[in-house]
Formats: sequence, structure tokens, C-alpha cells
Amino acid sequence: HQNHHHHHHHPSHDPKNSNSKVPSMVLLHGYGASKGFFIRNFADLTKHHRVFSLDWPGVGESRRPRFAPRDRAETEKWFVDSLEAWRVAVGLDHFDVLLGHSFGGYMAGCYALAHPDRVKQLVLASPVGLPVPPTLPDGSRPRRWRSPLLWWLIHRLWQVDITPQSIVRFLGPAGPWLVRKVVGFRLGHVTDMDMRLLAEYAYHANAGPASSERMLNRILLPGAWPREPLAPRLRALTCPTLLAYGLHDWMDSAAGADLALELSRRGVRAKCVTVGDAGHQLFIENPTEFDAAVLKFVAEGPSSARETAT
Repeated sequence: HQNHHHHHHHPSHDPKNSNSKVPSMVLLHGYGASKGFFIRNFADLTKHHRVFSLDWPGVGESRRPRFAPRDRAETEKWFVDSLEAWRVAVGLDHFDVLLGHSFGGYMAGCYALAHPDRVKQLVLASPVGLPVPPTLPDGSRPRRWRSPLLWWLIHRLWQVDITPQSIVRFLGPAGPWLVRKVVGFRLGHVTDMDMRLLAEYAYHANAGPASSERMLNRILLPGAWPREPLAPRLRALTCPTLLAYGLHDWMDSAAGADLALELSRRGVRAKCVTVGDAGHQLFIENPTEFDAAVLKFVAEGPSSARETAT
């Protein structure tokens, strides 16, 4: 029974079709989200794929194991191993398409590097943790929020591993909306960009499950800068890779564009697309355009087109 495994999934077809010829697509949600966040994408994505939307361990319907990893490497391994255990348990030989959003994109990338033979095509939707953090002349990293007080507060909370989650967890689906409203109301003088960033941060930092919520600061530094940037590591990818960002995304899309370029140079089919009328939650905000971009890219198939040219 699937509850015995690390994850609870929401297959679009009966799992008994495991050996069918329909290609599989696995969706990995971001921090503070869950498998249901992809509800607006299922109709499009299930047309040609058997879609599995997973809850990470500690989220939604999955069990809540104790989160033991102490550092960045252990944290990555913890999530990668749990995804691999799920693949084996469900009996999938490989993932025809592995699609991850935000934190899920980060872990999808880590999984593809660890198990290259198991991922035929990779889609990273506004993945966190790609860019090498820029440093200022004094050696510090630039702040993404202009309010020094807020920055200091976030920094302090981050360092002591505090995750003030209970309120937002109690609010459920109203969480992100309420956080945005509260942040907007309290900090009306803050610019729009700052507002969106802070609302995203407040929601993602507060809505996660108790078992794995501490993992965020094992992976990221305050300001959502990665401790160990993923972009340089992802240059080793060998499967076709699509990066997608919202037009108004606060995530650094330049890092994604650079990665796509670098992969293309190495003969791997790769592309970076922008989805209009959308921010970081692009697959929710503009599902039609997002789904179309994903399906168009994966329709070209798993082999790198350039291989025939060599």
C-alpha cells in the first residue's frame, strides 16, 4: 500500500498500468506546497503522460519521518534517496519526465545528477539555488530586501533554526493570500518588488511541515542564496533540460538562461523559457502557457538532437 512508502502520490491513471507504453511524468512541489498545487495542470499534462504528483516526505499525505540531515550534502541525499525509494517501490524503471518547482526543482536537479540513467527529460520550473551568490566588495552578499530591520530579523531567525510556522499552517490554503495581505498592510510603504519577495518568503518559511521544514536553511542562506550553487553542478546533466520562469519571477532567471546555453554548447538539448503574466508560482498563475511550454519541449523526445551531428 502506497502509504508504507516515503511518498503519497496522486496518479492520473491506475498504477496497474505501470508497464504501459504511456510515458511517465513525475511532479515535485516546492517548499510549503504539496502535490495538489498542480491541480490546474493535470488536465493538460495527463493527455500524453501518466502523471504522478508527489508529496515529499513530511508533507501532506506522506509520512513524517524525523528530519536528521545536519548539512547541505546530507539534506540533498535525504530527499534524493527518498525519491529513488519511491521509484523502486512503484516499479517505474525511469521517469520519462521529472518536473520540479522551486525547492522541488533544486531536488529534481540533484536527483538527475545522482541517477542520470533514471531521468529521460528534466523540467526545472523557477528552481531555487542555481546562481552563484554575488558578493559585495566587503565580502558580504547583497540583500534582496531593502529594509535593514527585516533583513536582520530574517537573518536571526534563520541562524537559530526557528520556523514560526504554526499560524500559517493553521490557515491552510488561505496562508499565502493572508501573508501577502498582512505584509502589504503592515509594510505598505515597501516597494512592490520587496512586497512580493517578502510575501513569498514569509509563506514559504511558515507553511512547511514540521518534519522537514528545517531543511531550507541547510540548502539556502538568507536571501534564498544557495550554500552550494546548483548551476555549476548541473552543467554535467546529459538529459534534455527545460528551465521555465515567470515573467515577474523573483527567482534569478539569468542563471537558468546561462545554464541552458552551457548545456546546449555541450550538445545537450536545453532551453530556457519565460511564461507571461506569471511570477514564481508560474504553473498556477498561467497554467495554459506553462503546460504548453512543457509539452512542446518534452514532445521532442529524450535523445539529444545534437548527438546525430557528431
